[in-house]
Amino acid sequence: MTNRILIVEDEVVISMEIESVLQQLGYQVAGSAMTGEDAIVRAAETRPDLILMDIRLKGDMDGITAADRIYRLYKVPVIFLTAHSDQKTLDKAIAVHPFGYLIKPFRKNELYTAIEIALYKHRALSAEQELKRELFKANVIDHIIQYDIFNKTLAISGYLELIHLDASQDESDREYIRKSQDLVQHIRKRIRFEEEYSRIGQKKAEWQNLEEIIRAAADAVLPAQVKVENETGMLEIYADPLFSLVFSRFFENSSHHGRTVDRIRILFHSCDNKGYLSIEDNGVGIPDDAKKNLFSHDIQYGSGKGLFLVQEILQISGMTIRETGEPPAGARFEIIIPEGQFREKPDGGMR
Repeated sequence: MTNRILIVEDEVVISMEIESVLQQLGYQVAGSAMTGEDAIVRAAETRPDLILMDIRLKGDMDGITAADRIYRLYKVPVIFLTAHSDQKTLDKAIAVHPFGYLIKPFRKNELYTAIEIALYKHRALSAEQELKRELFKANVIDHIIQYDIFNKTLAISGYLELIHLDASQDESDREYIRKSQDLVQHIRKRIRFEEEYSRIGQKKAEWQNLEEIIRAAADAVLPAQVKVENETGMLEIYADPLFSLVFSRFFENSSHHGRTVDRIRILFHSCDNKGYLSIEDNGVGIPDDAKKNLFSHDIQYGSGKGLFLVQEILQISGMTIRETGEPPAGARFEIIIPEGQFREKPDGGMR
């Protein structure tokens, strides 16, 4: 489909020359305007694919103001055309995020290149914005469904508990109730996993205080008898905001499946410009035959799909993970952090 271009130029002769060049290049001219006010009206009427806008126009509104209003109202990309290349004019034009800027006089091939780049940038930006809108709508729907199902399972758990307390139930009935309760818990864990997984990569990475993350995760999931020894110093990590979930999942895995765990150590050292963060416990360790699928989405050792989630969070932050423990001496996870993504907190000391 031929792209339609609106010309906004207050010099009639120049406007006619631009129209002729556009037609030679294979574009369709959607119309022309001589003032900023008229440009807004013509943009609304013709809805062009692109506008070539002179900056200095007759009337009260200049081309920069007109371009800003047009894009906010109709999302039509604008290329500025001007004989003025002073810094003040350039700064003012840049402030409204144009899709191109050409100094008069310009050659035919320069105009063609500027138009094609502007159209490409606009299509790419529009596709990105549409994707974000669709993802946002999908996330809203997912959260509503997850919240509704979670509440329903909570109610079912309550009813099952009431039935379980009924003294008239025989042992076989109680076994069915226990199995039903286990299924409800499985559904709730699945909902929790889906909700957490959907949040990965939605926000930009940020510097995070490791000491605060470890303390919060330990307080949230570890029983009182399990002690955490944080030997990382005043360390900060640049990672996805969900990085804190990594430690929650590690601690849950140690607590629930380490059997004899009563101590977890966290250590850090750097080598060859990389950081190595280790989390180790004194439990029974992870069997060698379970390590192959340790981070798999389908087959899991330990806390459901928690270790798969850990790997996904780390990967989106450019990190890798491996399990290096030797059973029965305990589990040991090692996170490799790229250069530039770890640092000591101000007034802290890193080994």
